[in-house]
Amino acid sequence: MRIATAVLLAIVATALVPSPSHPAVRYSYVGLCDGEICLIGVHGRTKLTLARGTEQADWEGIAVSLRSGKIVSSLVPDAGYYRAKLYEIDPRTHERRAVPNGVGYHVPECPAWLNDDVLLLDKIDKDGLDRGVYALNIRTGAAKLVVPPRPDNEFFYDPFPLSPSGRYVLTSFSVTGGTWLSVSDAVLGKRLWRTNPDEGMTGFPTAAWSADEKWLYAGFSIDGELASSSPGGVWRFDVRTGKQYPWKYAGHSIDGVFSVPRSNVVIVDRKTIDCLRMSDGRLLASLHATQVGRVLGAFGLPNGRWLLCGSQMIVKMDSRARRLRAWPVRGLASSTVRFSPSRNAIMFGGASRDGAYNNKAGVLDINTGRVTRFAAYVGQVEWLPRDVVR
Repeated sequence: MRIATAVLLAIVATALVPSPSHPAVRYSYVGLCDGEICLIGVHGRTKLTLARGTEQADWEGIAVSLRSGKIVSSLVPDAGYYRAKLYEIDPRTHERRAVPNGVGYHVPECPAWLNDDVLLLDKIDKDGLDRGVYALNIRTGAAKLVVPPRPDNEFFYDPFPLSPSGRYVLTSFSVTGGTWLSVSDAVLGKRLWRTNPDEGMTGFPTAAWSADEKWLYAGFSIDGELASSSPGGVWRFDVRTGKQYPWKYAGHSIDGVFSVPRSNVVIVDRKTIDCLRMSDGRLLASLHATQVGRVLGAFGLPNGRWLLCGSQMIVKMDSRARRLRAWPVRGLASSTVRFSPSRNAIMFGGASRDGAYNNKAGVLDINTGRVTRFAAYVGQVEWLPRDVVR
């Protein structure tokens, strides 16, 4: 099952790794390239294989520890996709350690850290049926149920599965005639609520948490044939009770909902990109979607300022959503963006909206406006929060 193009990119912090042709090449990124885990140079032009696949197995899915910088990934055999084996890899030494896995069969593409030693995995059985989301201690192998098994086609919701503190986990599931949400308490290991089948919400939802974790804002697109029965728009949910309120744009199709960490702003991506005050829904600013492109995320800056990241432009805003500066980023169309721990650069993945890896990844320095593009085709990106030196 060797994939001919890159499938996932995660960012690691600057590393000094000896190279025969470059005595001290700085490797700043790590990604999955054609089934291998590779370190990529700071300027995107050099590559060093960290872990090779085999003729019968490829690496899939990457999670990077926020404390140690170690990488967890799954080696997936061609013969049994759901028989993936978890490994922890040290980018400094290239040492590989098999992770004791009390979860068993799992979906390899979407691991997520609950904390530095605990990984969230979507458990499945040998027939591919969902058995819930588990928290796996990668040191002991102990597994704890966090989200009960799906009622139908529920899956681990990405890219906003966890609330700011990591306590609440958002999942979504689709059946004929509707798409619904549920929230589970990762500490108690139980589902708190889920929306009802007769509410008729359709389309793949996007959602954003309030900073105090009291509210969840979810936007729903409207699926053509079901438009007459779908409320569309943005809904606000009480995180603890599931009580829901229509919030904005009822009856309209929503492409995305985002929030700025530690702020009072909700961004709604539709025909225009609207910045709304979370507390009362007041419109603070609107931007032309044709200029900004599809919204990919938002990141907080000091003094209440923040960045709105689109597929064609990044806009720096003040606390009242007034535009301060903008950087064009055409040619870096992506499904994901990541903010550097130093809060001075934005990383773009290489995947286009339809999932094809025909756009090169790159980094925008928000101090200089310089864009660095990678020579290799890569996908989703992440930063490692500390320097890795070999």
